[in-house]
Amino acid sequence: MTGAIWNLLLGLAWVLLSGDFTGLNLLVGMIFGYIALLLIEPQVDALKGYPARVPRIIGFVGFFIKEL
Repeated sequence: MTGAIWNLLLGLAWVLLSGDFTGLNLLVGMIFGYIALLLIEPQVDALKGYPARVPRIIGFVGFFIKEL
């Protein structure tokens, strides 16, 4: 859960620093935040496993929507 919070905070920081308060800009910020967390994951114990969970969650949401 710590990784998700950090990713959200990095996405919000991106929105604040860019000055464009849109949902698409938040998504871009969260993608950049995910990449940053992916790069520092080996050095931070609290982030262990977070980069592997995100693609699985996205796949599950896609599967759920398809089945719904």
